Amino acid sequence: MNVKRSKTLLAFGDSITQGYDALRSSCTYVARLAKKLDADEINKGIGGETFFPELALTKEVLNPDFITVAYGTNDWSLLDNETFSKYCNNFFKNLRSTYSSSKIFAITPLWRTDVENVTKVMMCSLFIIMIGLAIYVMFIPGAGEGYKFYL
Repeated sequence: MNVKRSKTLLAFGDSITQGYDALRSSCTYVARLAKKLDADEINKGIGGETFFPELALTKEVLNPDFITVAYGTNDWSLLDNETFSKYCNNFFKNLRSTYSSSKIFAITPLWRTDVENVTKVMMCSLFIIMIGLAIYVMFIPGAGEGYKFYL
């Protein structure tokens, strides 16, 4: 049975807000935050989304008490700095005009400037491990039959 709570949390964001890594919907950070705030949640997280100023103009909830905005991770790889700043500023300007009485909180993404370098190192390491495992498996008794079956 759903119980109507006295407050409302409206969450905008990307796949992290949507619940990308959550095992179930009750484990998303939005659901957990809403529970702590004793608020109903409206999760508008969209996987792969970036700041889209027009989305902040859609008013589906009359007056949410709290609004969280968690974009940025996808923006870093898809937008240049000037476009990112423009979309971000316009999103918050539109949000403030649409929901003038709501408390708005920005949740910034983790700093990830080294993600490409780390990924390159990790992929090379994974490739070396895979080659090592393939060589190791070749010397296990009966491995030849497994290779014949697989190939």
